[in-house]
Order: sequence, then structure tokens, then C-alpha cells
Amino acid sequence: MSLVAAACSGAPAARPTTAASGSGSTTTAATVPGTAPGSSAAYGSSGTTGATSTTAARRHPRRGPLISRFTPASGSAGGVVTITGHRFDGLVEVAFGGVPATIDSWGHSHIVVTVPVGAQGDTITVVTRFGQASASGFSVT
Repeated sequence: MSLVAAACSGAPAARPTTAASGSGSTTTAATVPGTAPGSSAAYGSSGTTGATSTTAARRHPRRGPLISRFTPASGSAGGVVTITGHRFDGLVEVAFGGVPATIDSWGHSHIVVTVPVGAQGDTITVVTRFGQASASGFSVT
């Protein structure tokens, strides 16, 4: 099996490493210069079936959340607000003007929260393990 590496910098991959498992599978991996830290490429060949398959996997750093909108645009303490957007995985906190809210439910593209007592300002902030996003325009009534 051969390993062909192409890097943005034009430099060849540095010394591929090959590992064989007890089941007859072989995996070859190399770090490609000029890629983000933690990036890697892996190529495999299965000796158990006689077939060869080549796959490349690359890990990309996670990006922070993005708030598209929230509804309703105003509310009082105890009211429910739905925040719609993207990349809410790894949710840590939602705050209204710096005051943490109760998270009722959430998924990759939506969050349902209860407006906290003492909420102030007009900013809703979503914090995940990968970053944070803020949206202004919420009115506490």
C-alpha cells in the first residue's frame, strides 16, 4: 500500500506510520505539514476480505455558536424564549444581560429557556464549550 500526501505547502508528509491489527487490517497515518494542529489523515486496507478501501478523515476544530433569531422579542421573568441558530452542541449557559437563565431544552439548532428573575439589558448570550454568541434586541418587561 502506498501513501500519497498533498499538503497546501507542497511539502511531503512526514514519515507515515503503519499499524496492523490482529484481524489483518492495516492503517497508515501521516501528519500533513501546513494543516491545523490536531489534523490528521488516515488510510486503511482490510486484509480480511481481500478488498482495499481508502478513506481520509480530518478533524476540524469546532466553531462557536451562531444565533439567528429569538422569539418572542420581549418577555418578563418566568417567560419562555426560543433561540434559533446553529452549533449549540456543548451548551454551557444562556444568559440575559449577564444573568444565567434556566435551560428547558436544547438541540443543535434551538434552545428553549426561561427568562431569569433579575434579567436586565437587551442582550441574550449563548455559551458553548466551543465559544459564545450574543444577540441584542430582547426587551425585559
